[in-house]
Amino acid sequence: MKKFVLLTTLLIIASFLLLIGCGPSWEDTVQEAQGTGQLLQTSRITPLLHNDGTWQLIVAPHDFGNAQTSLTIEGIDGEAFRETQDGEITSTPLQSDIGYIVTVERDGELVRGSVRLDSDYWLSVDGEPQPRDSRNFETVRPNGNVVGEFESVFQAMESTFRRDGTSVKEYGIRTVFVQGESDAIYLFQHTRFIRVVDNEDEAREFLDNHPFTHAINSDGSILCNSYRTWFDLEEDAPDEHMWEPNSGGYTYKVPYIWNGFTRATKEVELSQARFRKSERSGEDGQGFNAYIFFAVQNAEFTVDVGIMSGWAHEGDWHVFLAGGIEMQGLGVITGSEYVDGSYFPHDDLRIETWIRYGEAFLKVTNLTTGEYLSSSVQHDDIGGPTIFISATSFVPDNLSYYHTPDWRNGGYLLNVVYRNKYLQRPGARLDDFDSFLFWMPIIEGQETSDTARYFFLYNDDTCRVEFLSDDDGNPNGEIINIDYRFWEDRELELRGSW
Repeated sequence: MKKFVLLTTLLIIASFLLLIGCGPSWEDTVQEAQGTGQLLQTSRITPLLHNDGTWQLIVAPHDFGNAQTSLTIEGIDGEAFRETQDGEITSTPLQSDIGYIVTVERDGELVRGSVRLDSDYWLSVDGEPQPRDSRNFETVRPNGNVVGEFESVFQAMESTFRRDGTSVKEYGIRTVFVQGESDAIYLFQHTRFIRVVDNEDEAREFLDNHPFTHAINSDGSILCNSYRTWFDLEEDAPDEHMWEPNSGGYTYKVPYIWNGFTRATKEVELSQARFRKSERSGEDGQGFNAYIFFAVQNAEFTVDVGIMSGWAHEGDWHVFLAGGIEMQGLGVITGSEYVDGSYFPHDDLRIETWIRYGEAFLKVTNLTTGEYLSSSVQHDDIGGPTIFISATSFVPDNLSYYHTPDWRNGGYLLNVVYRNKYLQRPGARLDDFDSFLFWMPIIEGQETSDTARYFFLYNDDTCRVEFLSDDDGNPNGEIINIDYRFWEDRELELRGSW
């Protein structure tokens, strides 16, 4: 089907070119290029997507060494790019959903094919879709001995810990990581290696301009992951303490701290969700836990309140309250049904939290049974200007320096649906509230709330959000998905787009 759509589009373009008297048709050029094969693997061509939807092709040497390479890219309107040099070549920005003819020459080898970045299917080469993830890595000691083979590049990097000089190679050819390499930061989009840089500023600039990306230090720790934000004013960008690079996929919705609210509520359609443990949960540092909660926070103190399920549980969702270094486990509020490796929670829940000076309260109600669990925590620093951050996360249980978190561990927390999320001021009746479903402070043409300061989504390679609206366009819900499977294993029917 994909071939048919591609060729149909190209036939229309070719007909137009013939009508205006151009030379050989674009259709003939594409058909000539197709079938040359192995354009990606033979010549190490990697696509690099930008936040603005444009993309570039990167032709990399097999290793960090140099080899004279020529790259030529031909578009519908003629030659788009040509360059010959030693080492890596990065093309000019190219447009999505437009086909290009790519020719690579190196060491007497010539490879030619048609390439396009498709908004639905990612990269296609000669009309065939290509995976976003590389799944063939091995670790190699300095003496050349292979010590391990892995599908996940993150697991491969973890296996090199404290083995300075041990490298990770993709397809046994190209080096994508070297343990202990001085000042080296390794950049990836999805799990495709892009390049190595030698300073943090350049790495962060790369993450700021490219989605689905990771910057990894030479000790295997995550420097940072790419992210997305929804906010109105530049001064309302996420606070520094929101950045937790080794914490995987998570979302924070942050209200204004000066709006005087003292109570927050949200309903979670947990019965619509699915949860799968990390396939590496039995290994140190690779058990992941899922949290759905409020962070009740002022300048001095934070209390986390909500529900969690994790690698040590059998699909049960536990109510928790964490103030300071203490964490209270209040018991199970709902169970799950286990089907084909995944847990399907039984019930929908309401999470409520409120504060008085010196005390924070939590109540979680099972909306099916009417049963609830509640508790409170006392501390002198609770009170004053306070924000109620709505949060969802699926994060490593152990954030030890000794482990590289594996963003391809096979686990997921999917289809977490939020409804009836609101904030209340002191003394307000139950039906006197401000909606906390808005994701932007100002929405053109709509009545808006002053509650939402910004919405922050971290590690967009694994985490996504869909904002729901009613028929009139008014926000009425959110769906969060956090998925640590390989991209080609993720189910296309899940709601929301990446």
